[in-house]
Amino acid sequence: LHELQQIKYDLIIDLRSDLLTLMFALFNKSRYRVDASSQRIKPVLSKTINILLFKPIIRQKSIHELDFNNTVLEKNKIPVCSNIDKSVFFPRNDIAYVKKLLSIKNLSDYPPFAILHPGASWVYRRWSIDKYAKLADILIERFSASVVFVGSKGEAYLIDTIISNMKAKNNFFNLVGSTS
Repeated sequence: LHELQQIKYDLIIDLRSDLLTLMFALFNKSRYRVDASSQRIKPVLSKTINILLFKPIIRQKSIHELDFNNTVLEKNKIPVCSNIDKSVFFPRNDIAYVKKLLSIKNLSDYPPFAILHPGASWVYRRWSIDKYAKLADILIERFSASVVFVGSKGEAYLIDTIISNMKAKNNFFNLVGSTS
């Protein structure tokens, strides 16, 4: 990261909007920055030169992240790929691992599953404990789903707190530390 910050860029495009890329973009003295989080382009060094004209984008809740990022780029006259494959592929060894884990934990007879990972590396990006508890209850009550909580061992307190705030007292499973 330090080496990248030594290079002077004319334009930084940040579509990830995580803390690391945000810090990089803010501390690198680029002339322009396009970012999806604030949906703006900001001249940093020269307020008189404005090559790209940014049109604000109102984010729709149902738009896919890739489509939203493409819209941010297109509005700034940056060419994008229009045919994006949004499929998710899982390696066979991952599928085998999950099947084995479900069998070991005696969960293979409980479909459908809703898997919740409430953790986040940055606490401000986490959804609230109450909302996760309510979501889990809704999934169990309305959809007859078995809720499986996953996360790292360091997130055990978070998942335990969510479970203690749930109304449902069955049809959920805590696999914290088992999947990572």
